[in-house]
Amino acid sequence: MKYILYARKSTEQEERQAMSIDSQISELLKMSERQGLKIEKTYKESMSAKKSGRPVFNSMLEYIEKQNDCVVLAWKVDRLTRNISDGAKIMELLENGNIKEIRTIDKIITNNSSDKFLLIIDFGVGKKYSDDLSVNVKRGNRAKLESGGWPSMAPLGYLNEKSNRTIIIDEVRAPFIRKMFELYICGSHSLKDIANILYTQGFRSRTGFKVHKNQIHKILRNPFYYGIMVRDGKYYPGRHEQVISAQTFEDAQNVLLGNTHSKKQKLFFPYRGFLRCRSCGCALTASVKKGHQYYYCTNGRGLCEEHKNYLRSEYLDGIVATTFDNIRFDEQIIEMAYLASKEKIKNNKSYQDNAQENITKQLEMISKKQTKLLDNPVKRFDN
Repeated sequence: MKYILYARKSTEQEERQAMSIDSQISELLKMSERQGLKIEKTYKESMSAKKSGRPVFNSMLEYIEKQNDCVVLAWKVDRLTRNISDGAKIMELLENGNIKEIRTIDKIITNNSSDKFLLIIDFGVGKKYSDDLSVNVKRGNRAKLESGGWPSMAPLGYLNEKSNRTIIIDEVRAPFIRKMFELYICGSHSLKDIANILYTQGFRSRTGFKVHKNQIHKILRNPFYYGIMVRDGKYYPGRHEQVISAQTFEDAQNVLLGNTHSKKQKLFFPYRGFLRCRSCGCALTASVKKGHQYYYCTNGRGLCEEHKNYLRSEYLDGIVATTFDNIRFDEQIIEMAYLASKEKIKNNKSYQDNAQENITKQLEMISKKQTKLLDNPVKRFDN
């Protein structure tokens, strides 16, 4: 007889109550010791058995197929499988004599009609239990989403508050998320530029690594940051605090979709984006020809002939200069603009202070790790 031990623990949340792999192995080793059995191979796996395709389990079956008179030890039958496909493979190996017995903590299963009938029932019970768990988890997640809660790990910029099972703002990373949207909306920075800028200012993932451009792209596409949760193609209003406004998110989507200029411009045209064609209302764009800047209609509607006419920038300078002579601003508007500018400067300073504090903390953490490494005695191994 060849005695084979198999232990499995799903990493999924709904199976948290199952005995750990180490505990299963410990109990089975005690059982084999009491019965005088010598374990030839031990297989252990952290993977759900709801579907076929477990690599360690399949490796064990391949080994058994090459052998005869194998005895499989498992804590419970549901540790072996919770799907019909893998159950059929075990049943076939049992009938072919490759598996002589299946031993669990509470039973021994052999190749006889009664044991096989009960084994089929065990497989069916395991399958139903797995399906029920999945249904219940999905129902619970859906109920939480409908009440404004988030049932999964919080996106970067938020934290899971375990005591109240809510989502709260990550005061360290949320300012970087806001800065990320601001940098992208202005249209002068690529995703790679933003990743590098935020990294130098102290932005890190939860594990302490650089947040790369592909992750930044996902963040910019995620409406969670302005209070909307998306799950299975459905949208739910969230109770969590917003990191950005809905308008900021919409502006970022316009850049992502190419509705606004998202690439860094090499040439500066001061009037581009501010002037429109008098004939058709389309925006004026600009280019450089023979060392001079020229402005002309984009003819976006395809109906205008003015796009064939070009205006020299010097001519526009004169028009704009005389226009400004006639502009008068109300003192109240000036005061409001002044106060708004002060608030913006204050927010920028707060962001810079937070970034500096974050970098300082990371440097202290690195210094502590280096100190621990130096303090640990070096182990030497003699040949």
